[in-house]
Amino acid sequence: MKKLLFATLLVAAIGFTACNENKTDGPVEAANETNEQKMDDNAMPENMEDDAEFAVKAADGGMFEVRASELAQTKATMQSTKDFAAMMIKDHGMANQELMKIAGEQNIALPTAIGEDHQKKYDELAAKSGKEFDKAYCEMMKDGHASTVDMFEEEAKDGKNMALKTFASNTLPTLKMHKDKINAIVDAMK
Repeated sequence: MKKLLFATLLVAAIGFTACNENKTDGPVEAANETNEQKMDDNAMPENMEDDAEFAVKAADGGMFEVRASELAQTKATMQSTKDFAAMMIKDHGMANQELMKIAGEQNIALPTAIGEDHQKKYDELAAKSGKEFDKAYCEMMKDGHASTVDMFEEEAKDGKNMALKTFASNTLPTLKMHKDKINAIVDAMK
């Protein structure tokens, strides 16, 4: 009897482990999977797939920019970098709160922490110091804002969910201002 119980538990454990190997457990993937399930269960309209993906990406990017900027507040050597980081914390912090409110109202799951890709970038950034840190942080912010502006422009133009479309449209001027400022900082470093 003990052997049969042990064998049954062993098979169950192996099956459980094998099933879990195929699942992703990153916060971004988890939010996307939750939103897909909500659409499958008709808890969210299917035509909101692109809007939900936008919200997840925007939340992930916004959280990353705040965390990286908090790090810059302590590690940056240039005052322009520290000033930019302070602006990121304030502006993206407010945008993140607004996005969380909209997501709650629209039944959209957001990541609870930064995704694995952003965590890797954060870890790489945290390992740097001095001028190397400033350069890496500013380049990261430059690249991030270029793609973020494009993503928000697309949502503002093509979004199906009016609340998210309005959020993207209202946030764009601030993002473009950030993009211009970080481009000027990076140009001054050359």
